[in-house]
Amino acid sequence: MAVDQPRKAIQARLGTFDTAMVVFSLVVGIGIFRTPAIVAAAAGSEILFYTAWIAGGLISLIVSR
Repeated sequence: MAVDQPRKAIQARLGTFDTAMVVFSLVVGIGIFRTPAIVAAAAGSEILFYTAWIAGGLISLIVSR
């Protein structure tokens, strides 16, 4: 049998760091989901878009080593 124990209330609060991380994650999230659509529209064709995407990935892999 479970014994009833008083529950401690969780206080909802955000500090400066927490608020900054929420804003940062919103900016990064918007960039991840919105930017590829803008680039794809500007590229003009699917092949050019995917070629640029693959080239950018390869360049980032080479530079990070």
